[in-house]
Amino acid sequence: PLGWKRLTDTPAYPVCVLQTHGDYVNFSKSIQEHSYNWSSACYDRKLRTTVVFQEALTGVVPHQKRYYELAEFVRALLAAHYHGTDGKLAQAWLAEGLGAYLAFHLGFEPKVLDTRRVDTEVLDLLLRLSQDTVAQEVYLVPIAEFVGLRGMDEGEAWMQRSSKRVNAAKFDRGMAWYAFHAQSAAWMHFLHDADQGRHRARLMTFLSSAMAGDGGASALKRAFEGVALDELNRVFYRWVYAQYQAAHGGAMPDVSWIDKLFKSRTGGTGAASAPAFDAREVAPPHDDVAAA
Repeated sequence: PLGWKRLTDTPAYPVCVLQTHGDYVNFSKSIQEHSYNWSSACYDRKLRTTVVFQEALTGVVPHQKRYYELAEFVRALLAAHYHGTDGKLAQAWLAEGLGAYLAFHLGFEPKVLDTRRVDTEVLDLLLRLSQDTVAQEVYLVPIAEFVGLRGMDEGEAWMQRSSKRVNAAKFDRGMAWYAFHAQSAAWMHFLHDADQGRHRARLMTFLSSAMAGDGGASALKRAFEGVALDELNRVFYRWVYAQYQAAHGGAMPDVSWIDKLFKSRTGGTGAASAPAFDAREVAPPHDDVAAA
């Protein structure tokens, strides 16, 4: 529906299936870009190939492994249709969020892929983080800042700085990556489907701009002209709380927490002031993730 044109120099969408998890771990050490799914699958930009492995993993149900594989294949699709001059989609949350939106499923039959559902673990995490006075300051990012983060490692660095700012007793790298993934997935579901698709057309405008190489905060403001982004943050978390209540039943969670989000770092304006990213600040937690 967006009329994207596939790059003429992009081959068919190859998938490389390695035999064992060990083979995959060895291969993945050469990957420069990392996503939340990379312990089970990855898209190699240089090879233009989605790389997975055949061996089953103890404790990982087949549909969960397939979810990671399909989410990485979404990255391949995006790469094949990206027309920006810098060669790759800079907005990490879009690839992460679209992968989760299109690929998350429960069950084993192919028809389950037709249902768009929010991972309840994503909702659980966002609720828990939003109701912790320290964690909300460290791991949750206002949308105006979130859209400009160019990778999960950059998101981690943003959260590290927030941790130092509030003198948090501990910074959890694994939590940072999970929080980035959860926010990406939930924002994609919200902007596409919430309130009968109220923001869908604006999201499509922003996505088309990002796929042409312009997807930062200024592009978001153009696409969402007339929408107060600080209020959009609050509407988003009210939607998260409502989705949580619908998934688990019982009473609605205490929404008073939502009005407290981001105010200490934004002055209530919704525009955070994190310093510029320095790639030297972080390295991907390869051992932590690949061993999972």
